[in-house]
Amino acid sequence: MRRSATDPTHHGAAPHPPGAARMDRTCWRGLALDHPAAWELARISGPNEPARLTFSDRRYHRLDVKWLQLTRKPNLDGMLDKHRRRTSKQTRTEIRDLPNPPDPWHGIVRDAPDGQVVHVARFFNDRRWLVEAVLIWPDTRDDALQRRVLESFEAEARDADPRLWQAMGLSITLDRQFGLHECRADVGRVTWEFQTSERRSPELTVERLAMPEHWLDGSLRDWLRGQKPEDHRLAREGLVHVNGHRGYELLSWAKVTPIASLRGYKRVRYEQAWQCPSEGRVYHIVLTQIRRQAELTLPGALEVRCCRDVPDVVTSAP
Repeated sequence: MRRSATDPTHHGAAPHPPGAARMDRTCWRGLALDHPAAWELARISGPNEPARLTFSDRRYHRLDVKWLQLTRKPNLDGMLDKHRRRTSKQTRTEIRDLPNPPDPWHGIVRDAPDGQVVHVARFFNDRRWLVEAVLIWPDTRDDALQRRVLESFEAEARDADPRLWQAMGLSITLDRQFGLHECRADVGRVTWEFQTSERRSPELTVERLAMPEHWLDGSLRDWLRGQKPEDHRLAREGLVHVNGHRGYELLSWAKVTPIASLRGYKRVRYEQAWQCPSEGRVYHIVLTQIRRQAELTLPGALEVRCCRDVPDVVTSAP
């Protein structure tokens, strides 16, 4: 992202004017944007799906974003004109050019029975990304808010390292070698899994768990011990401090195939857990790898942020 790591808005939305909607920042698969905090993620694309984010408030679908890589720069006006003709024929409504879209966006707008629908597109030359966004405005279109949202879009540099992942209440920075393998959003539990492309790749899981008052019966240490697979032997455990909070760590290992075991390999598992008192959430990190040494440390660039002022979200995973 163009913001520097020392910029206080790097991992959050840009400051908002008095009286304006509070903004949150989402960064997913290299694309970042600011949006009203009340626009919650309703859909997020998995690693093997076309890139897409969909936001909704409590009453309406509000923003849909899609992006894909092209081999050459598209004709945005021609693309939107084709969409205009097709949609006008289907809806029998007039579709106009969007007045004064922020450069380099191109856009069109049509009236709907209960508001307006805006379709915009732009091209990121460095990434060769075509980005399309559809904004739904119930009642009256908010030009100032629309401009704030569209001007906030940023494409991550091709060689950005580490990378920022921020959505669904989770915000992490991670070495670029780790690619997204799976993302899940169950009720009260958001889980992201990452892997590298190397042989016997380390596997990293980061989780954010809500409502511990309903499922954390004992201590957090006892809960973490209960996460250890039954076939794993405990190697060590102890206290750890993360983001100023007291947490716990646990290292364990298990046998692998007989041939790999004869070569000295074992499945090593390292995990941490802590509870953020300001969020009321439990964070859980698990790193596993098949290796000879019965020791494992988290990736050097990994940072899992908490104490963030983010709303509760209801999210649908792919």
